[in-house]
Amino acid sequence: QSGANLNTNGKITKRGSKHLRRALTCAAGIAKMYDPELKKYYQDKRDQGRKYREVLCILGRKMGFRVFAVLQRGTPYEKRELKEERK
Repeated sequence: QSGANLNTNGKITKRGSKHLRRALTCAAGIAKMYDPELKKYYQDKRDQGRKYREVLCILGRKMGFRVFAVLQRGTPYEKRELKEERK
């Protein structure tokens, strides 16, 4: 990207390692079953009308950020429990 403009429209690109993208989307499919935070995020996106594969790509990206944070900080990953929402 050039200049001061950043791509903020959120469209999925095919840049980077296709093997890593595939691994993250496969892991996202499993993680949504066991991680309460990802499960809720997945259901929220599906309720918005997003397609299954599209949501898996979004979850894979979210997981990529988590992996990067763990590597950068040098700390183990700790699963967070969802807080009860007040109505």
